[in-house]
Amino acid sequence: MSAGTEPISEQGPAALDGAQPPPLPWRDVIRLRLAAEPQGRAESLARYAGWLGFGAGVLLCCLFLVVVPATACTVAAPCHPDRVGNVIFGLVGSLPLLALVRLEFAGAAAGTSLAVTLGYELTQSEHLPPWFYPLLVGYAVGCGLLARLARGPARYRAGLRDWHRRARLAVPPSPARLPRPPLGTSVAATLLLVAALVVAGWTGLRQSEVDDQQRRAEIVTATVRAHPSWAEVDLDLPAGRPPARLSVLDAAAYPVGSTVELAVDDAGLRQLVTEPYDLTPWLALVVVLALLGLGVGWRAAARVRAGRRFFRRPQPVSGVLLHQGVDRVYVYAGEGPEVMPLAEIEVRERLTPTVGTEPGPAVLHGVPVPGRWGTVTVDGRTLSPTGPVLLPEPTAPWLTTRRRRSGVPVRPRRPVPSFRSGRGGGA
Repeated sequence: MSAGTEPISEQGPAALDGAQPPPLPWRDVIRLRLAAEPQGRAESLARYAGWLGFGAGVLLCCLFLVVVPATACTVAAPCHPDRVGNVIFGLVGSLPLLALVRLEFAGAAAGTSLAVTLGYELTQSEHLPPWFYPLLVGYAVGCGLLARLARGPARYRAGLRDWHRRARLAVPPSPARLPRPPLGTSVAATLLLVAALVVAGWTGLRQSEVDDQQRRAEIVTATVRAHPSWAEVDLDLPAGRPPARLSVLDAAAYPVGSTVELAVDDAGLRQLVTEPYDLTPWLALVVVLALLGLGVGWRAAARVRAGRRFFRRPQPVSGVLLHQGVDRVYVYAGEGPEVMPLAEIEVRERLTPTVGTEPGPAVLHGVPVPGRWGTVTVDGRTLSPTGPVLLPEPTAPWLTTRRRRSGVPVRPRRPVPSFRSGRGGGA
């Protein structure tokens, strides 16, 4: 027997106070399904709402790029590395991708960008148009409202609370393995955060090096000879140095014949004093990577917290029947007609498929509706669920947002088809 599991008594599955748990009636399953139907629609809407948030975020980014004030570097007003400004670019640029990860995260990022932008603009002479700020507020509020829809209507939550009050409650036995984050999600979040730290470290180190190099460089006066393009200038350097062609933000800010100060050294540095070397635009990428890593990690962590909280708190206990697949169980009501499985629970253990047998007795811990955590105790051990309860597709495919592996109905008292027994086929 696996560590952390509890045996079932000879009189049947034991529940609180040594009493056998009552069988789960089919009529209660029907009531729960009817209550869960609006919840299923809300979750499906929230799933597609992520793409709506993505489209709105892309439009917001495009508007931001159009209306952001252009930086003019002149002799009278030289430029400097703009760390805060590039962080704002990263915050706004991350909104579309965050909407696909988690709408609440996208709304929080929009609110943060609004606060940071307002504070930053107090120190600037040029500002964004006033109508852009209501767009940020609207995006944050819209993401919050769309995320709220996924919680389902109030009558769905009221139905679950009523069932909890009527059901017998007990803390589920600890399974052999508690819920943990999916490996792919954990690796993706880690890689994103590590990439953000690497880019941030390289940017800070390299910016410090070029700042020191420019401080040690010799400052000479050069003459603007020509404008090869709108973003390039040709300079004549003094003291017999060869001419130089430099890229600038706007060549019109340096009229032909005017003089500019240039930082030069023997290592090949040729940098306008009015436009010092600036690596801070990489901070925008740092912000995008960091927010995506936090969003992906928080999403996985929230799922794991919900699963572990399930095993720490009293849950409804019911007697049920079930078939076993290789990596999942199909739960039937404990009494009433066995028309179809009422729930599907994917587990970490490898089980022996019950092909050609009648459904066996088990204890169901939790509420058998999609999106809620649940597990079963069968043959003396409590199984380790990999995620919330799934609704078998033949029952009502529109109530679940999870892609199913097949659509073959499971008939009354008929064993699970071999190709439905697990990922790799039947036993």
